[in-house]
Amino acid sequence: MASRLFVANEWLLEDLLGTNGADKRRQTFQWLEKLHAKCDRLAVLESSPWAQKAYKLMKQADPATREVSKFLRLKILQNQLKCVLVRQGELCALPADLQGVAPASDEYLVNLYLSTSAELLLTTDLALHDALRATGRVAVAMRDEFLSDYVKA
Repeated sequence: MASRLFVANEWLLEDLLGTNGADKRRQTFQWLEKLHAKCDRLAVLESSPWAQKAYKLMKQADPATREVSKFLRLKILQNQLKCVLVRQGELCALPADLQGVAPASDEYLVNLYLSTSAELLLTTDLALHDALRATGRVAVAMRDEFLSDYVKA
């Protein structure tokens, strides 16, 4: 089976921090476990808002957060088979037709998606989802629907 590459916005880290509740934390952790068990990968941009939140996650002291943080760090982010780590200078230029489609704070996600030829950008932001989908250039999915299907498969 071919490997799938995903870009996830910061919901992943908010879920693991417990910000979105225990159910979201559990679902996201199950997704990461399944991603680890399969040939699939996660793309991450070095020094991005996503990476900064991941660092914040790793500094948390409560046991539940430390458990999921340790898994994310050791099994995904530090595993070259599971994480495509991209440096800022490796990003391609954002095409003119995609500039301004996403909020400025999310453009790095679109750029990361294009630069890595990711299969899917995962979001919880319906406006971002709809705007990107309308371009026909970015395959995008909403977190809840995607995770539900992925974990069942």
